[in-house]
Amino acid sequence: MPGISGFQATRTLLERAPELRIFFASEHADPLYAEEALRLGIEGYVIKSAAGTELLPAIHQVLAGSTFCSSRPSPL
Repeated sequence: MPGISGFQATRTLLERAPELRIFFASEHADPLYAEEALRLGIEGYVIKSAAGTELLPAIHQVLAGSTFCSSRPSPL
């Protein structure tokens, strides 16, 4: 996202509307990046390279009230 990071956007959105469910689709496969995103309050994290198989199940899981974190390439 030009001009703002996903982390900054998440902080701002959750400050303004804490009821939001935020989902990341990211190129970052580093588990530390995903952990930080989850700490911020996102509910879903899918690595773009795994989106073909994980995106739809992830959306369903988040809508059901659970948290989802991509299993590729490094499970958390």
